Amino acid sequence: MSVNADSNSRRADWTQCVRCSNVLGLYQTQLSAPSSVEFRLDGYLLVQWQVCVMKANVATVFLLLILSATVAIGQNQNPPFYPFARYPAEPLYKGKPVAPKLITPTQRQFRTVLRKGRGKGPNFAGHYTVVEWGCGSNCVSFTVVDAVNGKVYDTDMPPLNDEYPCGLLYKLESRLFVVAKSSSGNGDCKAHLYIWDGSRFKPVHDSTPVHQTMTFTAADGSFQFSHPNDFQVCTQGKIEPCIQSYIPVCEQDALVCVIYPAKQSEDTSFGGASFQVREIVSKREAMTADVCVTPYPRKDPGGISDWPEFLVSAEHPQEMIGGILFLHGVNGGVATSHSIAVDLYRSFHKQRCFELSVSQTQTDPNVSEPPMKTLTPAQQKELDQSMSQILHSFRFSK
Repeated sequence: MSVNADSNSRRADWTQCVRCSNVLGLYQTQLSAPSSVEFRLDGYLLVQWQVCVMKANVATVFLLLILSATVAIGQNQNPPFYPFARYPAEPLYKGKPVAPKLITPTQRQFRTVLRKGRGKGPNFAGHYTVVEWGCGSNCVSFTVVDAVNGKVYDTDMPPLNDEYPCGLLYKLESRLFVVAKSSSGNGDCKAHLYIWDGSRFKPVHDSTPVHQTMTFTAADGSFQFSHPNDFQVCTQGKIEPCIQSYIPVCEQDALVCVIYPAKQSEDTSFGGASFQVREIVSKREAMTADVCVTPYPRKDPGGISDWPEFLVSAEHPQEMIGGILFLHGVNGGVATSHSIAVDLYRSFHKQRCFELSVSQTQTDPNVSEPPMKTLTPAQQKELDQSMSQILHSFRFSK
């Protein structure tokens, strides 16, 4: 079908394809295939496949998008950046937490606080609940309860009260556990990192730089996120200063865009990287959860493109961010030896369609003589972790 085909005819085709089991069969096959999302599909069929999948599964997608989960990050509302994303948790537990099994005298002694803490549901490493309580002046006790089977882990815990406790940092989506403490009551807090292996904590010696952060809150108070304080921030109507690379990593209609410092990778083929938040507005129909997460064909100057706005990630189609399930899509483009790769995440929240995205641009290193240097594995790792932490610090405020 040509690019200039009648749009009404195409929309009718899309509606009909919802009823086609062969397209859904392609979707099921694709989920198990290791290849890219393009998987033996020509342009138009790819559009059909993407839209059919979303239309046929709209009820499921809508229910997933409105599910929420509590995410605990300790008491610190603006913590430094720790590599939580590097240690993802196993699938999140959605069932009712099992009552803690009180075996030892100590566990029975603190049965009330353990049962009360268990009732709040998992807040750490997918299906565990970290229960904290005070034990006197400058003293904090904690234990870990498995929401799946009720097992209580309270031995060989990371030391906290051997110095002045500053707090514990943890997330539902991560196995990383941070113990912050100080050598003096008025001293700076030092972080000690641990990884949970399912039965005990193991020390982690992670060389990832720790940045001090700032919290950005939307003008209307609808969302917020944290970012390193040396990252440039541009807001709606004032995006131009953040459009720095040959292929812009910030959209003109972005509500906010945060730029990774270019000085981190000078004299390399790296172009730019960003995290941005947009509100997707539909001019053709009322915005719904279905419309929000459907990858409609792009509108090009010559008409309607054979390619959708984005492709649903076959490898990782959903992402939990701030306790909300987002649809995960991918996008990209090339222009005169420059390229851009985009991971985007959409969610329908309070009758609005929000899109979060992480973008990175680069130049073909072979366009110059001698070839440009590329980012080292360590530089790329630090960039990826920084952008991932900004993404996963995103929270809807209302």
